[in-house]
Amino acid sequence: MKAVVRACWDVFLLRGGPQVFPRAWSLLALITSAYLLTDALSFMAERLGPAAVVQQTVFDFGLQVLFFALVLAAKFHLPRLRQTLAARLGAGVILNLLAVPVNLGASLSKADWAQEFWFVVTCLIVAWSMAVMAQVLRRALEIGLAFGLIIAAVYTLASNVVFAGLFPG
Repeated sequence: MKAVVRACWDVFLLRGGPQVFPRAWSLLALITSAYLLTDALSFMAERLGPAAVVQQTVFDFGLQVLFFALVLAAKFHLPRLRQTLAARLGAGVILNLLAVPVNLGASLSKADWAQEFWFVVTCLIVAWSMAVMAQVLRRALEIGLAFGLIIAAVYTLASNVVFAGLFPG
C-alpha cells in the first residue's frame, strides 16, 4: 500500500508516470474507490445536495475514463489504460483532498476579497491538475510535454463547459 501511495505522490509531483503502476484490476479498483470518495467529498464541500454530489461524481469519473480510453485508442495504446487511469486517478485523490478545504472556504465565504482568494487558489489547483494530466499523457502516449499540456488544456476547458451546461449553479 505504501508503494501505491508513493507512486501516486510521485505522479502528483510530476516525477512519475503510469508505467510505475502494475496493470492489476484490483489496484485500479482500489484507486478508483479512493478517487470516487474524495471526488464526492470535494463536491460535498461545495454544499451540493446528495443527488447532485452523486451525479457530478459519476459524470466526472465517466468523462475521465472515456477521455483516456479515446486518447489511448487513437494512438493504439489502449493496453496502457489501467496504468494510465491508476496514475491519473491516484494523483486526482491528492488533488481532490486539496480541493475540499478550498471548495468549503469558497462556499462559506461572503466577503468579496475572500471569494477572490478562493478563486485564485482554485485556479492554481486546476493548473496543477492540468500539469499532472499533461505528465500522465506524455508518458502514456509517448508525446512531448507541450503537446500533453495542450491536450490537458482542451480536456479541462471542454470538461468545464460540459459541467457548466449539465450542472448549472
